[in-house]
This record gives sequence, C-alpha cells and structure tokens, in this order.
Amino acid sequence: MEPVRPHRRLRLVQQAWSLIGSGHLDPYQTTFAYNYPHYGFPFWQSHFEIVMWPLALLHLVWSSPFVLLIVQDLALAGTGLVALRFGLELLQAEWPVEVSGAPLIGIGLLVVLLANPWTYWTASFDFHFQPVGAIFVALCARDVWNGRRRAWWWAAAVLTCGDVAASYLIGLGIGALLAVGPPGAVAWRW
Repeated sequence: MEPVRPHRRLRLVQQAWSLIGSGHLDPYQTTFAYNYPHYGFPFWQSHFEIVMWPLALLHLVWSSPFVLLIVQDLALAGTGLVALRFGLELLQAEWPVEVSGAPLIGIGLLVVLLANPWTYWTASFDFHFQPVGAIFVALCARDVWNGRRRAWWWAAAVLTCGDVAASYLIGLGIGALLAVGPPGAVAWRW
C-alpha cells in the first residue's frame, strides 16, 4: 500500500469538502488510483471525520480549499489560548500562596506554548482534523477539571474529528482516572 503523502491528503480532504459544500452529502473519494478496480470509497469511511459536514458550510462563503488551512491555523491558535488559560487557572487555584514563583511559572507556560516547534510544523503542511480535535480536547479537559457537565459536549465534538482525535480523548480519560488519587480525594471534579 502506498503511503499517503501531504499533497494527496489535501486532495482527499478538498474533494470531500467541495462535494459536501456543493450539496453532494455522500462524497466518494476518487483521488487514490491504487484502489483499482473500485476507484474510491465513501469519505466517511476514511477516518470517520464527520466534522467535515459542518466545515463544508464554509464552502458556501469561499470555495477555495485555503479556508481549511485557515480553520486549522485558528484551531492551533485556539488550542494554545485554551491551554494557557487552563494553566493560569490551575496556577491560581492550586499554587500555594506561601510559595512564590507563580508569575514565573505562568511566563514559562507562555514561552513553552509560543516556542513549541510542533505547532509551527503542523501549520506548515496540509489540512488535518487533529488540530480541530485538539482544541476540543483542551476545552474538554478544562471543563472536566472544573466540574462542568458541558465537557460531554466537547467530548462528542472530539469524536466528530475522527478516530485519531478520539485517541486523544482516550488519553484524557486515562489521565483523569489516574489523577483521582486515593479514595476520598477527588482531583478531577466529575
């Protein structure tokens, strides 16, 4: 099986995006020639990335696939903002008052978020649904920590981003279970 190269992945997503945005709600992927003699498969069978259907509404505004890259960049920036806000909330709520250094930790968090080369690396290639799923996971983690029931809505949004993004949700669930600690101590407020 031939590996999916970046330009081929963008063609796959672009084809589904333009077909759904044009009113064809069950797009068939035909960009991979190695599927001979079938020449394609339904898009939803790729990774079950059903968030494409709401994103395809943007096709009505601007039909260029560049819109998908803008959505990805906004998701990356939003994930950084949510992570920064979550980290600052944790510092404010959990940092002992008698211990100094909380502002330095906050500045360090900001530097780590801005200097992370993987964020820039992600934005330099074609469109993927994982950055969209990452912002939903960050929002879900923040709401789980704060005991808000809307975390379930964010979890459902992560699942619309496909099977790879769903693995992030599995990691969040395992982390939440490990953070509970001994009986009677509740770190994650369910």
